[in-house]
Amino acid sequence: MPRPIPSPPPRSIAAAVLVAALGLSAGAEAQESRYLRMELGRTRNPGITLDGSDNDWSTQCDLLINPEQIEVGDRCATPPPRTSWSHDFAAGGGVIASLAAGWRLTRHLRVEGEYSFLGAALGDELAFRIGDVETQDKAEQELETTEGSARDLKGHAVFANLYFDPVPDAGISPYAGVGVGAMSASLDYFVRWKRNDDPAYITTFQDPLLNAKVAGTTTIGRTTLSDLLFGYQAILGVEFGGIGPAGFGVRLRRASFSTLEGDDEWVQLRSHESDVGRGERIRYVMTTGDISLWALAFTIRYEF
Repeated sequence: MPRPIPSPPPRSIAAAVLVAALGLSAGAEAQESRYLRMELGRTRNPGITLDGSDNDWSTQCDLLINPEQIEVGDRCATPPPRTSWSHDFAAGGGVIASLAAGWRLTRHLRVEGEYSFLGAALGDELAFRIGDVETQDKAEQELETTEGSARDLKGHAVFANLYFDPVPDAGISPYAGVGVGAMSASLDYFVRWKRNDDPAYITTFQDPLLNAKVAGTTTIGRTTLSDLLFGYQAILGVEFGGIGPAGFGVRLRRASFSTLEGDDEWVQLRSHESDVGRGERIRYVMTTGDISLWALAFTIRYEF
């Protein structure tokens, strides 16, 4: 008589079922552990201040205007302190578009690598201030036009983000995240100062012929500030279940970056080249405060 095949012990059956269940669960988890996300939205940029300075000499010391150094004495014997000024610009707005790839680490934690393009236009100039005494006197007595603008703030940013999902499997799933990264940023800057056309308002010299020579002259700066900025961001969002592996959502982010700085020669300085005939070119430096933004955007996410 053939011997009966012994039945596996109950513990072996339970272990086999548990291993199979874990394998299926791991397979399902692997299928849903990675995703791609796209985002498109609007930004709001708070107003910023631009601070400027240059290595210019006074008009009396400008050898291209006053080559004979009339009424100078010894005031042009040593380089003067840097002149300084600042602009306040109103808030502006723009767009944000991003693409990201993410991985789920645990049920509630996921990480993400993100690329974003940011484009914004700042608002109008709200205030213009002069920081050095000599230029302040000139502004009060001689300058009839002072205008500046900061336009077209653009950035290409990369971030590493970490998210917490309190209820990842819910039909409506809120989340919060933080990120650190860097942005290659640029900002277009323009400034123009113009002296009064009437020599009667010019008090730089006592000599009326030199005052007539200075009347109506303009100083113009036009440049693009560009730099690599480091920053961080905080994100709050919610996602809604979609069709199959796809879903959509909305998110709010607050991002802040370091200061943006750039330097250039004047397009024209007192209606001549960016030079005063003293062996060095005249250059100005512009520096922003910290650059920040709010962004509200819609997202589409595809898991695979």
